[in-house]
Amino acid sequence: MKRILFLLLIFSLCAALLLTLVCCARTGKETGAPDETGTDPLPDNDTDPLPEPPIPPELVGMWRGIGTTPDGDASIELTVLINEDGSGEYTFDQYGYHESFPFTISHDDHSFSVDIPETSDLGQVSGTWEFADGKLVLDIASLLASGSTFSYTAVCEKD
Repeated sequence: MKRILFLLLIFSLCAALLLTLVCCARTGKETGAPDETGTDPLPDNDTDPLPEPPIPPELVGMWRGIGTTPDGDASIELTVLINEDGSGEYTFDQYGYHESFPFTISHDDHSFSVDIPETSDLGQVSGTWEFADGKLVLDIASLLASGSTFSYTAVCEKD
């Protein structure tokens, strides 16, 4: 009789262990997947990399440069303020004309755009940027409300 009880006890323990493994496999708990409450019952040993900031820290700040057209005419003085979140201000002076507009720079595709109000003679200002050797290089495309287009490259240095 003792032998039968012992075998029943061993059989019950094996069945319980097998049932536990099957349940865990179905719920994903062996992989550390979140349970019904959304919590992670088993921490992963992998560490997730920290999210990349919206803008590289070295770009944050005030930048100044001269915009040069493809034919070499240096005719635009540019000041760009870049905030940590990629927002900022785009200010230019050209032959006595001065305007300043909100600016957004993107780290993902190295592009930027300027928010031009409808009341301005500028229709659109956008472009791409590169950062090398401590300099911010902006390739700028301006589309005037009249339909004319202008291109500039501005090599800017940080204040």
